[in-house]
Amino acid sequence: GGPTSGITGAEPGLASGSVSVTSNEPQRVLLLGAGMVTAPTVDFLAVDRGSVGTRCKGEGKAPRHVTIVSHLEKEAAALAARAPGAASAVHLDVSSSSAHEQLSACVADSDVVISLLPAAFHPMVADHCIKNKVNL
Repeated sequence: GGPTSGITGAEPGLASGSVSVTSNEPQRVLLLGAGMVTAPTVDFLAVDRGSVGTRCKGEGKAPRHVTIVSHLEKEAAALAARAPGAASAVHLDVSSSSAHEQLSACVADSDVVISLLPAAFHPMVADHCIKNKVNL
């Protein structure tokens, strides 16, 4: 797993900068936050499986699993329920210094991280992504 797991460079016929997913393994997306923007993001990534900067062989949609991390346990579980089998929830308060090790483990187990947290948390999230060599 890291940021290039299952991904190869642009192939002939694909637009410049596109990548092709060559693995049947789902792309692992870590979604931080459970606020108002999270529901449409889960729908786009896990339900509709919208392609963001990627084109795939066959259907043109990458298999994807979204893990929603939030200190709001019920909200995160409800968001994950929108995409059964394609999303899961993790209860974690990223503002707690005791949670940093678990957050780092979640980041390390992901291919990409999307932070929908308040801006004050972005530097901390970026540090974990850099440390684990995961795209943010």
